[in-house]
Amino acid sequence: MYIKWMDSNEIKLTTEEQTEVVELNAEYQNVLIDLGQIQLTRLKLKEQLTSLDTSEEECKSAYMEIEKKEVNFRNRLVKKYGEGQIDAHTGVFVRTEKNTN
Repeated sequence: MYIKWMDSNEIKLTTEEQTEVVELNAEYQNVLIDLGQIQLTRLKLKEQLTSLDTSEEECKSAYMEIEKKEVNFRNRLVKKYGEGQIDAHTGVFVRTEKNTN
């Protein structure tokens, strides 16, 4: 029979204590995995936010270009027909009457 002599400072844990150590280590591992998943999710969200920021800036630029086109179009109509309003549904330009008082 082989008997391992332990150092006098060493104390063998009970089976229950050994089980508890294993369970605690497993809990730590699970939490560390969860933290890793949270970090990966956060990284992906940051990438999506960056992409959204880029898209937003592109949309703002496009909006400003459309505004410029609208102003140019309106100026051409005013030059051609005078002051007035456009009914976009009917395609009719209605001139504004000027008061001659």
